[in-house]
Amino acid sequence: MEIWLQVLINGVLLGGLYGLVATGLALVFGVMGIINVAHGDLMVVGATGTFLLFSTWGLPPYVGILAIIPVMFVMGLGIQRFLLERINRAEELMSLLLLFGLGIAISQSTASLVGAEFFSVPYWSGAISIGPLFASRSLLYAFLLAIAVASALFYLLAKTPSGRAIRATAMAPDLAASVGIDVRWVRMLTFGVGTVLTGIAGGLMVTTQGLNPLSGEVFLLIAFAACVLGGLGSLYGALTAGIIIGVIEVSTAILIDTQSSQLAIYIIFIIMLLVRPTGIFGMRRA
Repeated sequence: MEIWLQVLINGVLLGGLYGLVATGLALVFGVMGIINVAHGDLMVVGATGTFLLFSTWGLPPYVGILAIIPVMFVMGLGIQRFLLERINRAEELMSLLLLFGLGIAISQSTASLVGAEFFSVPYWSGAISIGPLFASRSLLYAFLLAIAVASALFYLLAKTPSGRAIRATAMAPDLAASVGIDVRWVRMLTFGVGTVLTGIAGGLMVTTQGLNPLSGEVFLLIAFAACVLGGLGSLYGALTAGIIIGVIEVSTAILIDTQSSQLAIYIIFIIMLLVRPTGIFGMRRA
């Protein structure tokens, strides 16, 4: 029984980070209908910034993450304003190709900055005992911060004028524009917030494990799997599915081996597509 509780604890803590990675992808897709294939590389930018601030000036990761938030936001605004907005009326394939090329450029730039080796921020070390069980201190703190950030996002969308504008644009962009909402600004804001979310997730992730400039590919696939499992465009679904994926990964790694953990995620992913293509919280369209 203890081993299953331990698996559940570790899986939920790791899954909370996966869920935060996935919410940024789900937000951008839900509002703009774009699959941001540069999402994982932007996550690594956040991780790299946190690492450099820690290794160069000794800034704790939570301070480093606060410092990179405005940088990630401006980066997201710039990508939307000067790249994606120019092809807004083009075919969806154009945005995929543009973001794919952008992701390669970002990962190569990151590699030239920190090298191709793995890097991490070992700030929170050790474990916290919970009776006979234990929780990694770095995973626990990162999980709590991830949940706080996700809660702030849900509050932004539910209670603020900007959040209501984002939700209106997601539901009916033409109707939103007809009532005076600046849809172009909303798209910029959405991509900026999505980039901030993935940057924060990267900053938290690098405190729990080693990353390198190519790690973005792995986390993009995990985020995409979480979005599909939860229902494309559903933020609650992405967060919940991220936790489910974390539990699946940890339980498979312990019960079988680490090589099979990623495989198990995608087997569940394929089964979900066959059984319920709309995902956990998705709705069927007429």
